[in-house]
Amino acid sequence: MPVNGSCNGGVPNLSHHLSQEGRERLPNPMKHIWTRIAKKPNMITLANGEPHSTLFPISRIDVQVPAVTDTHIVDQVLSGTAPQQTLTSLKGGDCALDLSVALQYSSGLGCAATIERVKELNEVLHCPHHNDVVLTLGNADGVTKCFRLLGDRGDTFLIEEYSFPGLVNAPLAQGIRWAPLKMDAQGIIPSEMEQVLRTWNEETQGRRPRVLYTIPVGQNPTGSTLSIERRRRIYEIAREFDIIILEDDPYYFLQYGATDSKDEFKAMSPTFLSMDVEGRVIRIDTFSKTLVPGIRLGWITCNAMFAQKLLLLTDSTTQHTNGFSQALVCELLTPGRGWGIPGFLTWTQSLCTEYKRRRDFFMALLEKYVVSTGYAKSTLPEAGMFFWIEVLLDKHPRRRGAQPFENGDGKECDKVVDARLMDSLADFVFERGLAIMPAVSFAIMPEHQVHAGRSATQNMHPSGLNFFRATFAGQDETMEAGLKILGCALVDFFES
Repeated sequence: MPVNGSCNGGVPNLSHHLSQEGRERLPNPMKHIWTRIAKKPNMITLANGEPHSTLFPISRIDVQVPAVTDTHIVDQVLSGTAPQQTLTSLKGGDCALDLSVALQYSSGLGCAATIERVKELNEVLHCPHHNDVVLTLGNADGVTKCFRLLGDRGDTFLIEEYSFPGLVNAPLAQGIRWAPLKMDAQGIIPSEMEQVLRTWNEETQGRRPRVLYTIPVGQNPTGSTLSIERRRRIYEIAREFDIIILEDDPYYFLQYGATDSKDEFKAMSPTFLSMDVEGRVIRIDTFSKTLVPGIRLGWITCNAMFAQKLLLLTDSTTQHTNGFSQALVCELLTPGRGWGIPGFLTWTQSLCTEYKRRRDFFMALLEKYVVSTGYAKSTLPEAGMFFWIEVLLDKHPRRRGAQPFENGDGKECDKVVDARLMDSLADFVFERGLAIMPAVSFAIMPEHQVHAGRSATQNMHPSGLNFFRATFAGQDETMEAGLKILGCALVDFFES
């Protein structure tokens, strides 16, 4: 049965994708009893072991937020002119989620009222065939739980050839390896994914990958966004090769092409979840990029079987997400009390407009101070918070005459020289007073080379390491100061 009320008819049996831990994890016996109690009204219980809500010292929480009455609300916040409203959560009073419930122990899924608001948001955005929801402590918590749910020691997962290192490192201790997929400016190249799967040799490489982990919108670090055509093809490949797609989408609301549309959310890229008819997409969302990172509240959307297994994992590990965040989000998304879902979407659209302004400002500065040197280039990201700046190392004096990697002896080949140059350039820029993230921090190396503490000079990478990731999420003066430093440092590095 669905764990919180969605209808998942017609889902193929995907239980063979569960890890040994996922298959063998047992229900928390106390939680099982509490679930039965919750379904039986007027039950007298002496079975509980939690503090009674009458003894909670917190009886009221007031949170002041902007009143979303205008599509330019973020401009008003930045100028200090935004009208304000107060969200109030009470113990035993009239509110969206009573504090006696929100601040008490609960199911690993989260509080029912908050889950319902999130499911309504899912319906508006994705109209999913499978809409079971498990609340999480943000995206990192959700993704790492999915790694544990699906991966065993010796397994290999598919991933973009550059990705967020905190989550790249997460499953390595489980003995899970990565098979990196080549990318271009539009993200994963589907034909590369198909080629990897068709040519996989289980005798020499182990079991064929059965999980794809992807950041499809504003990919971190490259800023790429998968087109609808690529998403459809990747989903077709996933069906053909029986792949589970982990759709990690923290930058979903920051899609800049959509701000030019009269209906922003219809113009946004269709998600893998919206395409999924078989329950093979597990989507991970967060409020960190649209509200505040410290709220540590996100959600997983998936089919009922995976949700039930995630519930068992959560009930015996992290337990439920914190009640303060759940109460705030529930109040915020409840119509007539907070913004409601329409107001939340107005906020995210206004937020997206401001980030687009910052992106365009960054691009103008990049052209002025960095691209003009002739030693670097970049493309305009369609979403997210990052530029992926390519350093044109072939113009450096030390690079001239280096052997191609395939023909060299591994000592002075082009990729070795590039790696050393990027190490030196990163230090050179840092000493000038600018922190910027080098590609080596994000690169997925060949599976036998994946380990913590790697350096650029120890590893090769198929697409090279001659990139920097730079954020445009900061203030205008910070961006201008930083790009001035980068431009001057490139000139000095290449010409001195």
